Parts: sequence; structure tokens; C-alpha cells
Amino acid sequence: MYLATFMALLGLCNCGGGAGGGGAIPSGRVNVPAGNGPGAPGVAGAPSPSPGAPASPAPGAPPGAPPGSSPSASPSATPAPFVPLHVLTFLYYGQTFAGVQINANLSASYMAANADFAETSGYDNARTNSFKAAGGKYAVTYIDPTFVPYCVPPFTEPAGACAGQVGKLNPPAGAWFHDSSGARVNRADATTGQYQEALNPGSAAARNAVVATMSQFTNASPGLDLFFSDDSGSTFIGPNGTVASGMFYGFNASGVEITTDSQWISAESALLGAAVRPVILNGGDPSTLGPAYNGAFLDLANVRGANHEGCFTRGSGAVTDQNQHWQHQADGLLADLGHHKYSFCMMTGTSSPQTRLYGLASWWLTYDPQWSVAAPIAPAADGNAVYPEFAIVPRSPRTTASADVNALAKGGVYVREFAQCYQAAVPIGACAAVVNPSASGAAMPALSIAYTSALTLDNLSLPAGGSARWSTGVPGTLGPGQAIILRQ
Repeated sequence: MYLATFMALLGLCNCGGGAGGGGAIPSGRVNVPAGNGPGAPGVAGAPSPSPGAPASPAPGAPPGAPPGSSPSASPSATPAPFVPLHVLTFLYYGQTFAGVQINANLSASYMAANADFAETSGYDNARTNSFKAAGGKYAVTYIDPTFVPYCVPPFTEPAGACAGQVGKLNPPAGAWFHDSSGARVNRADATTGQYQEALNPGSAAARNAVVATMSQFTNASPGLDLFFSDDSGSTFIGPNGTVASGMFYGFNASGVEITTDSQWISAESALLGAAVRPVILNGGDPSTLGPAYNGAFLDLANVRGANHEGCFTRGSGAVTDQNQHWQHQADGLLADLGHHKYSFCMMTGTSSPQTRLYGLASWWLTYDPQWSVAAPIAPAADGNAVYPEFAIVPRSPRTTASADVNALAKGGVYVREFAQCYQAAVPIGACAAVVNPSASGAAMPALSIAYTSALTLDNLSLPAGGSARWSTGVPGTLGPGQAIILRQ
């Protein structure tokens, strides 16, 4: 919820009918019933880990030179011990983004090899079960316990019906937020042409409906590990100091059942604590893009981490330092890490090589190998969002920002260098990320060692043969909103 609210209030996006990635039907990301099961087999040759084994990817093409460039030497063929084949990854598995069912035709074994976390739609038990049967590590499915779509008038009680995951259970009147006249608060939903209504987490009836919805899924998928809890864990009062810029962004009125932050924290904590599986929050503080209330929700025992939608890239491309948005995003990720919870960087920008490289380099500035999770969801032309660059694993950072990314500023750019780096667990020497989030070009700063090669990506997904290659030469400048990853 926090991202769309923050961007809309700053005039950075046309976020449509909802706060927080569009409410229950997020902008570009729609939770719909699954299609025809797990789909066709995945790429031939993908390893099938044994049940319970850590997920490891099938390496892409070995590093080499793109056409017309001079390649650096390929790394040794001997994998390094105790280095994963990829960074922690969160991938969609049949979940919908921008009208495409992402990774829908990949086999469960391929997904288990390439995804540490795999999210299905809230209706797709088949893919959830097949992912776990193939040895998948964390099976995740979607739920929105806050905003309910597919609602129709009237809004005065007895109100019209809603549909969707929780709405189809027809929660009683006490489960909903109401305005001062006693009518349910609502907002138009441009995606469905109907309305969204808001559940009151302080109501036992609302919590019971959410738990019943979760239980329906886990009864058919007992191996489910986590729920992706959309529009959850945000602040009640928004950036403008009003609930209309926070919880009730875009609604016709504010609910009267909860009116203070303290009431909201208590109610939302009760809802999250009632979940039948641990949850990933898709929400936070819209003013800082970090955890709400200094981590009051993130620190709950039933919460495993927080998602950052539109992380460093969004539909229009790179997130820049306009209105300090890039810095807020980086600092928000860093803030998660201090709570020792997973921090998910959901990159929703285009799948172009330039946008992906910018998102990757920006994320490396905040990267922690234990808690940082890359979550690319924008598909390549084949409908897949599994990319080869996440097989590059940086280690032994020379500098680390603990709370403020400005600690990594160097000249007009941001830099983080790593003494040891790996590609598909093969050592490639030192590497570095350099990011220019500004609207002006910037000179490359002096770095601690001489780097010889730059990462080059193509426009293909990993299943389609995409590769992460290294071309010789390091540019002297970076253009506006550009980034580069270097190696020895």
C-alpha cells in the first residue's frame, strides 16, 4: 500500500484506484484463479533438488562476450565451497503481472532450482503443491486481508455482496469499516469496474474470515510456508498527516471504528498474529518506505519479512533521486535488515537490459546475503521472469551502509565494492556496483582496484537462453539514471 500512496502524493505516478500497488487488485499485478495447472515441462537439463534441499539454480550460459565485444576470461570451472548458485530469489509461479501469468509454463523442478520463494495466486493449489514436491524451499501464496474487491452497491447495511478470496465468504456487517452514516466505506476499482471495501482488523469477524480463507488454501496445500499479505503492515495515518493519505487513501470516507495509530497497531497486530502461516508484509511507512512504526509489525513473531513493490525500477523504468525516492527506497531496505527479517526488493520495471542492470546494481548497495531477497517479476517476451544476473553473488563488501545509503556516495554516484564475487558459484574476483540515480551525468570515481570488465545483459530470460556476460572496458562516465556492475 505504501508505494502507490507515496508516489501519488508526490505526483510521481497515476496509481489508479488504490493505495499500495492498487489495493486488492494491484496495478499490473492481479490475483486471479489459476489457469490449467503447472504447465509444460521446464527447460531441459534443469536440476531437480531432493526434497528439503536448498534451492539452487541451473546456471545459464557461461560468462562470455556479447557479439562485437572483447570478452574477459571465463572464470575457473571449479565451484567455490559454501557459495550459493544464486542470491536469494523470490519468483512468481503462475501469479499474474501486467496481464501475464509469470513463469507459468516452467516445471516445478525448474522453479525449485531457481527460486527460494515461489508465489502462486491465492487459488493455485496445484502449483504450490508441485513446487514443494519438487523440493522447493518456501511456497508462498497471495492474500489481501485488508481490501476486498468485486463489491457492488448498496453500501448501507445490509450491503451488496463482494467476491474474491475473503469477500466470497460474505463476512457479517461487523467485519467492515463504516463511515459516520453507517455505510461501508468504499472506493471505485478501475480494474474491475466495481468497488473495493475495507475490512476492520480490530473485528473478530474480519479476522475469522481471513483465517477461514487461509485455512481453505492450507487444507488443500498443507506444505504452504508463507502468505504474501498484500496491503498489510502500513501506517494508519499517511504522509499528509491524515487517514485519507494513509489507510483510507482513495476511499469515499474514513472508517469510524479505528481512529488512532495505537488502535490501528493493536488491531493490525491481532490480524497478522492470527494468520495460519507466517506472512510477508506488502506495506510499510509511505513517508520513509521503511517499516511502519519503527518495525512494530515487522517485529511480530508471525511476520517473516517485508516486500518493497516497485523497488528501484517500476513501470516507467528506473527509480531516480527525484524527491529522494531512490534514497528512500535504499534506506527502506536497509531499515528492514536491522530487524533480521527478509527484505524483498520487487522490481516491477521493464525487462530491458538497462532497467534490470540498474535495479540489480542499486540492490547490491543494500545487499545482505542472509536477509536480502531479489524479486524480479516483470517478464521477458517469453512470459518468464527468471534472469541470469542473479547467479552473480557478491561477497566480502569493502563498505556497508547500515542505515543511510549516502554512506556509499562517492562523487556524484554511489559505489559498493566486494572483494570476492562468484557467478554460478565460480569465483570471478572482485566486483563493484556503481549507480547514478541523478538527472545528470556523472564521472566514474576512483575505485579501490582496477576493474577490467562490465556486466552486459541481453533481453532474454534464463529459460530462453539469456546470459550475463562480461565485456572489456570501463566507461569514464555514467549517464542519468544509469548503473554499471564491474569485475576484475
